[in-house]
Amino acid sequence: KKEKTKREKKKKEKHEWKPTKKELRKYNSGRLATVVILMAILFVIGMVKMTSSNKNKAYDASDNATEEPSVINDSNETDLESGLKTNDGIINMYEQKAELSGDPEDQWQVGDLYYAGEVTEQNYEKAAEWFAKSADQGYSKAQRSLGICYRMGQGVEIDFEEAARLLRLAANQGDDVAQQLLGMQLLHGKGVEQDTEEALIWINAAADQGNTDALVSLGAIYLEGKGVEADRDKAIEYYTKAAEKGDEEAQYQLGQIYEGEDTDKAIEWYRKASAQGSSRAKKRLQVLLAAE
Repeated sequence: KKEKTKREKKKKEKHEWKPTKKELRKYNSGRLATVVILMAILFVIGMVKMTSSNKNKAYDASDNATEEPSVINDSNETDLESGLKTNDGIINMYEQKAELSGDPEDQWQVGDLYYAGEVTEQNYEKAAEWFAKSADQGYSKAQRSLGICYRMGQGVEIDFEEAARLLRLAANQGDDVAQQLLGMQLLHGKGVEQDTEEALIWINAAADQGNTDALVSLGAIYLEGKGVEADRDKAIEYYTKAAEKGDEEAQYQLGQIYEGEDTDKAIEWYRKASAQGSSRAKKRLQVLLAAE
């Protein structure tokens, strides 16, 4: 009986696979390579998320009290630059995630990537589609982003009425960019009935959150007396708040206000605006310095 057990044991061992040390090293090496690849992918995803989270500036919210923004011109991008920006693997990964999760933030993020065109080819149509999916679920960033698309005619036909509707939805949720843009549409009567009183409510709400575009708009409104009594001191107050935050337009406007009455202050603000690339400020600075 013992002999029979030994024979069965040997027969089992003969057919049982046992990896050699060399095979184990190869197997573990393969596992390590897989882990490294996965870590690299996760790193790329993290970097893209970080980039995407800083995209609010990519949207044109640069209204002032007298002008509407022009459509962004991206026609001078070279083929090389376009090629460097294209990464179908990343955008496909984000699209799959958004489709599977149905999460409005994921959907907005895909739209944001298409809108900015930094990790894939810029595509306003696809951006608007993804923004719409997210906006339909009540996501404020998507409502604001889609509202901007309708204002600018990016991926959709220009429709100020629809833009105002979407911006109001986002503004009611506290989105400062939406509050600023809605206020400007109310001020100019674009897509809505002109209402200076309500416009100031929304623009002030955005300014209270530190929105520099709103501060610049208030500066212009009070300087020009747009629907309110002109107040130079209030205009300077708002422009100064924005200028101290580094806003180029506010710095230039302060230079304009002080020119002719306080040359030193005018030069100071023109210098700051010039340092940020303002050609208007640079010209005025050259004139003032030449006159000294």
